[in-house]
Amino acid sequence: MDYKDIEDAVENTVEKVADAVEDSTEKVADVLDEHIEVAEDVAEDVADALEDFVEEAIPTVEPEKPSFVDDVADTIEEGASKTKEFVSNAYDKAKDYSGIAYEKGKAFVGTVAEKGKGYASTAATFIGDAVRDLRDATKMSVARTNEKSALKRSYEDLGKLYYEVMADKAEGEFLVCCNNIKASLDKIADLTAQIEAIRSKTNVQVVDATDATEELDEIQAVVEGKSEDTEE
Repeated sequence: MDYKDIEDAVENTVEKVADAVEDSTEKVADVLDEHIEVAEDVAEDVADALEDFVEEAIPTVEPEKPSFVDDVADTIEEGASKTKEFVSNAYDKAKDYSGIAYEKGKAFVGTVAEKGKGYASTAATFIGDAVRDLRDATKMSVARTNEKSALKRSYEDLGKLYYEVMADKAEGEFLVCCNNIKASLDKIADLTAQIEAIRSKTNVQVVDATDATEELDEIQAVVEGKSEDTEE
């Protein structure tokens, strides 16, 4: 996953969270609207019930109702109005709080998104630097191996040149090394002579070990090739 994929993932998360907060705010508003309607209906029902109760409980001796009946009705109506006003105010405050919560939530998510982008950018930079460092270290390792091989060849050339020039004049440790080289050369010459003697006696060609290995590899490759052709 590169930096662009991380940035897209963070933006998608921010949009989803913002949509979820907006949906929650709308649902809260709908619930409050329902409660206001229920409260209005209850207040009206209570006012009507109390008014009917008063009218039925007080005998009508005279054609006109007592004055306190109207006072009670007015009080009930005022209470209903205040109840409605209270519920309406509660709804407005709840709606305001929902709006504030939505804005704060949106701002918080935006802040988190920005920080997430920053962290993603830092991580991408760190990873890129690490990859470049690893690549450079690999190149340096290959170069070091090549230099070691070149150094080994130089040592061999120097030793061979020294032996050819100074073998008869060497002293101390140099004389020990030159004697070891001379012993190996003498042994190689002796083995070569024995091989030539066998060739001349049996008329059989003695193959060098390295050449024999290469020939066996060639024969095996030919056999494998014929085997694959047969299977097809």
